[in-house]
Amino acid sequence: MKTREYFLEDMNCPSCALKIENELKEISGVEDANVDLLGQRIIVKSEDDVFDEAVRIVNNHETDVEVSRSKSGKSAGYSKDVVTLSVYIVALIVSKIADLGEYNYVYSVVFIIIYLLTGKSVLKTAAVNLKRGYIYDENFLMSIATLGAIAIGAFEEAAGVMLFYRIGELLQAKAVENSKNTILDTTKFVSGVSHRIEGEEVVDIKPEGVVKGDLILVKPGETLPVDGELISEYTEFDQSSISGESLPVGIERGGYVVSGSAPLSGSVKIRAVNDFAESTTSKILELIADAPQNKSDREKFITKFSRYYTPVVVYLAVAIVFIPYFLQLAGIYSTTAGFTDHVYKGLVFLVISCPCALMLSVPLSFFANIGMAAKKGILVKGANFLESIKECDYILFDKTGTLTRGEFSVKKTVSFNGCSEKNVLETAAALELHSSHPIASAFKDFADDFQFNNINELPGMGIKGEVNGDVFYIGNEKLLRELSVDDENVCSENSYICLYVVKNDKIMGKIMLSDTLRNDAVETVKNIKERGVIPVIVSGDSKEVVSSVAAELGIEEYYFSLLPDQKLDILQKLRDKGHKVAAVGDGLNDTALLSYADVGIAMGQTAANLSVDMADIVILGSKLYKINDLYDISKKSLRLSSENIAIALGIKIAVMLASFFGMATLWAAVFADVGAALLTVLNSVKVFFLKSRVT
Repeated sequence: MKTREYFLEDMNCPSCALKIENELKEISGVEDANVDLLGQRIIVKSEDDVFDEAVRIVNNHETDVEVSRSKSGKSAGYSKDVVTLSVYIVALIVSKIADLGEYNYVYSVVFIIIYLLTGKSVLKTAAVNLKRGYIYDENFLMSIATLGAIAIGAFEEAAGVMLFYRIGELLQAKAVENSKNTILDTTKFVSGVSHRIEGEEVVDIKPEGVVKGDLILVKPGETLPVDGELISEYTEFDQSSISGESLPVGIERGGYVVSGSAPLSGSVKIRAVNDFAESTTSKILELIADAPQNKSDREKFITKFSRYYTPVVVYLAVAIVFIPYFLQLAGIYSTTAGFTDHVYKGLVFLVISCPCALMLSVPLSFFANIGMAAKKGILVKGANFLESIKECDYILFDKTGTLTRGEFSVKKTVSFNGCSEKNVLETAAALELHSSHPIASAFKDFADDFQFNNINELPGMGIKGEVNGDVFYIGNEKLLRELSVDDENVCSENSYICLYVVKNDKIMGKIMLSDTLRNDAVETVKNIKERGVIPVIVSGDSKEVVSSVAAELGIEEYYFSLLPDQKLDILQKLRDKGHKVAAVGDGLNDTALLSYADVGIAMGQTAANLSVDMADIVILGSKLYKINDLYDISKKSLRLSSENIAIALGIKIAVMLASFFGMATLWAAVFADVGAALLTVLNSVKVFFLKSRVT
């Protein structure tokens, strides 16, 4: 299966997008499909290219929407609508102040011409959809409402409603586009131009043109386009745009610099270690852009609700027209209103029944908060994960590299069976050279030219290597038990992590290492517990080491000496009891846990490793306290989506009630429909301009 992208132009109808999405999923060979209205694109996972089918389906629902294989870069035009609006306003004013007597019909002709000019695409789409049985989309509703207005002689209102609906659509599309750009601009990590050094010359290129191996000059005020190696001398970098941290980070010559960093003391030279498309910043922007594909439960509910909301309001419109009229005819109900007045009330209901504001309100509120999270160095891969984290009442923490720094150092070495300490350390270093575990970094200073053959990792226990017919091991107590090696020399120091080096069936020696807690670990765990969430440590380390860390952090529940599959067993047991469980980890051995948890959270300096790929949420900069920020942002997003739903539904219900009592016009209905959508857009982007504290 291959993921394919097709791009849309002028797609503004959420309900149409849903129908297009459902029809795309029915195509043979299509595994999944998503219409990203915010990103103006279609994402299809299919065996074969389905571009032609996508064009056909889109045109069946939206005749004016263009589908292409690449972004057009064009934006919706306003000039024709502005001219038409000017003509309409002039005609409306003149019709009110100048009586043409027997020629007053001229005004009606002008209004009908304006109606046809502005509404031809709506009428055409409605006719096409009617043939296919789609009668509850906005095009059909607006067509029936305005044609009904013409039928009762309300020409100026029919033209006005269609004109303002069209302009409202354009304004809504522009507002959504601007809000999306606002969100992406706040997470813009890369300068607009890069400077590649070619011999004695410096050539300006687009960041997208930077490839692995390029030597790049980064000037003051600019940011790195790609991850790279620092060629210049020691430099301090501002990495706040990536990690959300305000303190500068000092990096030595030859050190790794993450893309999006900005030098604070003059120009620096960087050697690109990957292409632009593989850089941390590109991965971040890709994750943000793809986030709308993972829809929240609220968005799914609103989508389902809209399927019933629109038909119900249409039936209410029919009831408002005919029930009072027949009651009048039967003499049961007395009123001065005639049949035309009842029809007018029904038309107001039809206009206000369009579900667009409702369907737009929830995804935009989550998208805005996903952008805000990215600005703080938290990458959320979908609204569903941002929604779910608030519901998690347990968090499983890996210990090494998550609660602790993962920066190990050798504190003590004890040799046995005639081996020297130097020999023990060199053997350990040669074996750990092939490990991705953070512990391996503790042995880099002890490595020599000694090499092993047939290196194998023993999950949850250690590493095995062979040379000259001898088998060597390095690992924990569990490894000793597995090998049935005499364990009388097992470590008794509770505060150390002990590793054992074994040759065949004899212990060569034991190595004691230490790790330290992260500076923010105690405060983070305290805040998590105050939220009513229970922290749990799941670690492969010994009981003594894990219990010591748990005591320092105030964590009552912890598990030790675990293999990766045993961590999954603990996760499943909590789920079986009805709990929602998040998991936090940073390494290769955490990938299974992160992928199976309700919400998997990866800690990493960059967005380019396996645990990050498997996680639902990525915390850059490895700052543990951002887990609490994540809970706050989740709470904000849920509150914001509730506000947007209340705005959209509240305005619509208010106009419906006003219409029922004869206090609302078609003008009010169309302005309320468009206004509700615009208000939800403005309410969503306020998170970038208002600093509020979640309580």
